Amino acid sequence: MTSQKVLVYTNIFLDYYFDRKSGLLPIGEFAFNFIKDTLSCKYEIIYCEVVLRKLKKNIWNFSDFELTVLSNLRDKNKLVWVNITNADADKAKMMSLERNIPFNDALIALLAKREGATVVTRDNHFFENLGDIVEAFLPEELR
Repeated sequence: MTSQKVLVYTNIFLDYYFDRKSGLLPIGEFAFNFIKDTLSCKYEIIYCEVVLRKLKKNIWNFSDFELTVLSNLRDKNKLVWVNITNADADKAKMMSLERNIPFNDALIALLAKREGATVVTRDNHFFENLGDIVEAFLPEELR
């Protein structure tokens, strides 16, 4: 069985780690179920420096996150690191300006496309401005 490649954007990891809620929606639980499905070989997570940097910025005790989340995914060979090239950054900069979206969102979309992955996120830019580049899903849509 082949795992589906997904590029998980920072907000999904944060939903999981902080067990966040959005109104009545248990988005932390949705993220937990997605990670659980990943560990059971349904998905393979592509990640990169942008996601890692944003996680380090948003999680005070990053070493705990590293031990509890990333190491479990690494141990099951569910994490695949991708490098960002200068060409990727140049394309993302142009796309960011053309579409009036954050540079990181453009970069993530381009990396996901290059790697043949879909994006798992709650960021509206992916649904509203980047659908012609890459498919995006909420974690609960992938169940």
